[in-house]
Amino acid sequence: ADDASLSASVRHECVVVLSSERSSAAQPLVRAAIDALHGTVCRLRRRRRLGVDDEDDGDEDEDDGDEDVDALDCGVAADEPRAGDLDGRGNLTEAGLLAWINYVIGVCIDQVTFMAASLSLDGMKDRIAACLSFEEQVIRQGVRTESLRALHYLFCTQAELERADFKAMLGLGGRLATAQIKALLGRGLLLTDSPYGKLRFGVPQHALRFYFPGLWPEAEGD
Repeated sequence: ADDASLSASVRHECVVVLSSERSSAAQPLVRAAIDALHGTVCRLRRRRRLGVDDEDDGDEDEDDGDEDVDALDCGVAADEPRAGDLDGRGNLTEAGLLAWINYVIGVCIDQVTFMAASLSLDGMKDRIAACLSFEEQVIRQGVRTESLRALHYLFCTQAELERADFKAMLGLGGRLATAQIKALLGRGLLLTDSPYGKLRFGVPQHALRFYFPGLWPEAEGD
């Protein structure tokens, strides 16, 4: 979905609903919402660019400032007085409110699209594979790429597996499978509540740059 797919009737309903809240007690609503949005959404959009537009890394601070300005400008413009008889029927501008709604909806679509891609099952399989390959070839603390199928299963189902079932999915011999579980637990890629308990998917900080690239710049530097 994109911004163009949102019908004019939906946008009009947004204007009607938000305009109805513009009593003297609720006039700061738009500005308060933007204050909450620009501190979180702009940071997420900046972090996404770190993983997508590498050539723009040097302009990160400048771009982030532009995002803040856009958010605050929309909020301020939405609280301006009505500009003539054709600019709504309340005391405040309907055109400014519509621009703010368009901005917020655009940001929401952007974030839903981004998170849908980040949590894509197929995409996550590739990122888990990249993490395991790095562990096997660079870190060399016992983690093997044969763990991919079992780890991806745990991510997709968000379930727990008995150790015997996890070992069966590895396709390794008994001792190698036991050593693999120990290595995965040691690196935080698996979690358990007891020495012989069920296994579940783990997301340690060192794996964030593989699983969710661009969301945590502090993890990218590790």
